Amino acid sequence: MWRLYLEDILIRLVGGGTDYESMLPHVWAAAHPEHIRAHRQEHANTRDDRSRLARRLPRLQGATS
Repeated sequence: MWRLYLEDILIRLVGGGTDYESMLPHVWAAAHPEHIRAHRQEHANTRDDRSRLARRLPRLQGATS
């Protein structure tokens, strides 16, 4: 999400944008909810992957002992 935010803001600034209020992080996030959802889904997937790995790790360690 932050990469998309910074990319958008930099493009707007280089293009001469002066509506600085709309460039604030919380205002930008509210105007781009699709990016927030994608970020939260990626976070959830990462969390799920870590949880699965944590459950498998003891079995894997036992198999190699």
